[in-house]
Amino acid sequence: MPLAHVVVAIPTHNSEKYLGTVLLKARSRFSHILVVDNASEDDTVRIAKAAGVDVVRHPMSLGRAAVCRSLLRAAIDRDPEVLVVLNGNGYCNPDEISRVLDPVLSGDAEIVECSETGFVAYSSSVLHSLMVRENRIQVDESRLGKEPTIKILGNSSQAATREEDMVRSELGG
Repeated sequence: MPLAHVVVAIPTHNSEKYLGTVLLKARSRFSHILVVDNASEDDTVRIAKAAGVDVVRHPMSLGRAAVCRSLLRAAIDRDPEVLVVLNGNGYCNPDEISRVLDPVLSGDAEIVECSETGFVAYSSSVLHSLMVRENRIQVDESRLGKEPTIKILGNSSQAATREEDMVRSELGG
């Protein structure tokens, strides 16, 4: 089976100690690697850029949810068949990516998560579904600090109402 277009995405924060090794191992097998940095104060971004990978950097710490959104947006722009997410903290061995990648490539699964390795793999259809879901939620960020204005776009249903309530609770509203 020819190697599919796989994007390996690595969310980071102050990961300089292990990131070089993780990137070296991942680059030996994959050509599309993306680092999403949550305002590291060490050399994480410099190491990622020196490795020649794509880097999305948050100028200030925005939290895990924002990193996940940035990661999904950047990955979808690269139109992968599979997105593999792993940590840059050294606990994940990129040599074991096949444990989550192979079931998605074979069509046996759309999402595979391996808690032992810390990897997650998403098929392109799941990735697109996540982005469609995210694009249905609109948060008026100019009002953060006050009660956020949240609108679920599209027809109103019980599912949309539950989704809006979930987003409101996540944002403390």
